[in-house]
Amino acid sequence: MAETTENSTLLKLSDEEQAVLNTVMYFDGFGYPLKPSEVHQYAPIKMSALNVLPCLNYMVNHGLMFQQGNFFSMRDDAALVQKRQDSKSASDSMIKAAKRFSSLISRFPFVRSICITGNLARGFVSAEDDLEFFIIAKPGRLWLARALLLGFKKVFLLNNKRYFNMNYFVDSEKLEIPDKNLYTATQLKTLVPVYNAELYQQFVKANEWATEFLPNMKPVSIADVSALKVFPIRATIEGVFNLTIGGMLNKKYQRGSIKNWKLNCDISAETVAMLDSGSYISIPLVAKTQYNILNAYATNSNAFKSQHETNLA
Repeated sequence: MAETTENSTLLKLSDEEQAVLNTVMYFDGFGYPLKPSEVHQYAPIKMSALNVLPCLNYMVNHGLMFQQGNFFSMRDDAALVQKRQDSKSASDSMIKAAKRFSSLISRFPFVRSICITGNLARGFVSAEDDLEFFIIAKPGRLWLARALLLGFKKVFLLNNKRYFNMNYFVDSEKLEIPDKNLYTATQLKTLVPVYNAELYQQFVKANEWATEFLPNMKPVSIADVSALKVFPIRATIEGVFNLTIGGMLNKKYQRGSIKNWKLNCDISAETVAMLDSGSYISIPLVAKTQYNILNAYATNSNAFKSQHETNLA
């Protein structure tokens, strides 16, 4: 456990105590109080689950964080805890809806694998949250797949993002995600695969780097994930677009989308470079959220260090 030196007020925290504190602090950026089991799951170092609760209790006893019931947070806010408690019922119904929409998405041309992502995948959901999807597309047709799905959403769902929010698209031949950080690792490790288990496993293998950020996360079960299916209508449409016109349209939609995002969205040079590559899409809203969360984490960490005399790294 942490010790206070004889001639200083510095509170020396062990590596595990720092890991626990940093985990709770990171999720404070989302407004998510955590249970001890969740703290262990998202801790940035390999540690025993049995050591988490003693570390949390020590933090609470020294005024470094707050506890309400079985939840721990950097804020003494009962409303945040109530929101977490209410999320269970909302999550159950939304998971069912997400799987229904996943079945629909799987029938679209060039879609090869689907995962549920976002708050719903992490179990931190509210009734107002979107259904967010991570989609792996056929090589060379990623932007065309996105255009067809967006067209369906605009025409038949009246552009309703809540039930058809496609956060990420990845090329099935270029599965490794280039922006390697805690936010992205958390996104990838919490994906809920719902279509094409084999390709999902390839994706996990291509992104083993995420384990360095979250070494205690257990592999996601793929027992109930459906295999890749053959849909005659989809195959026919893909056959048409596999001609030269398909490649031309794919490049056209890529250029048009990136141009629109550059004009209307606040996106970084790094995001533009990834979009220009064509092998990976991070929708600007996701890129901005990533920046905001990581920036809030750094800001909160610096504020904590200024307020408390500890050796927190």
